[in-house]
Amino acid sequence: MKFALLALSLFSSTAVLADTQPYRSFYESLEPLQRIKDLRHVQADARLSGKEAGVAPEWIRMVIKSRSGDIPITVGADGRFTFPLDQRLFEEDPPVESTPSSDLLKLTVTFSARIEPAKSYHYAQFVAVADDYKEGLSRQDFLWRMRAPSFKGMVLRFPKGAEAVATVHLADGALRIASDEKDELRIPDKRAWRKENPRVELSVVPESVKLDL
Repeated sequence: MKFALLALSLFSSTAVLADTQPYRSFYESLEPLQRIKDLRHVQADARLSGKEAGVAPEWIRMVIKSRSGDIPITVGADGRFTFPLDQRLFEEDPPVESTPSSDLLKLTVTFSARIEPAKSYHYAQFVAVADDYKEGLSRQDFLWRMRAPSFKGMVLRFPKGAEAVATVHLADGALRIASDEKDELRIPDKRAWRKENPRVELSVVPESVKLDL
C-alpha cells in the first residue's frame, strides 16, 4: 500500500565511491516523519535507492561515525531503513559515511493509507484518510507543503484481469466505476459524497488501497 509522495535528492557531493555528510542533514530530512506518527489513518516512511538502475537498495552502506562508536544503518531490499533520530547525535553532528556517494542516492518519502482491503467501505473511511493526509502536510514546513501533491481520491488495485467494478450507492441512484487496463479503480474525492457518505461495494477484494495523488 505504498506509493511515492516525494523524491528528494540527498545532498550534493563530488565523491565517486563514498563520501560523508553531516548527521544533521539526514536528521533534518527525516525528522518531519516524526511529526505525523500519531495519525490514525495515514502513515509515512522513507526509503533509500540508487539514482542509477544498477544500484540495488541492499547494496547501500551507511555508517554514523559517532565519537562513541560506529553506528551502522541497514538498508533492506525494499529500501526501508531505520535512522536514529537522537538529540545527542544531533548535538554531536558526526559524519555519516555512505557508499555509494550520497549524490548517487535518492530518498523517497511515502505516505500509506491505514485501511485494509475489503469488499465494502463507507465513503467516510476514505474521507478519514484524506483528512489525515492534509493534517500531516499542515505540520510540515513550507517547502514540504509546496512539493506535496494534492489529494484526488483513493486508488484501489486489483488482481490482474479482475475487471473489478465499484458500486457507489448515492441517494439519486447507484454509480458504477470500472477498473482500467492497469487493474486500478479510482474513487474520487467529492464534496457532495463527503456529506452523503455513500456505501461503496466492490465486485472483487482489492490487493491494496492507496491515496490518489
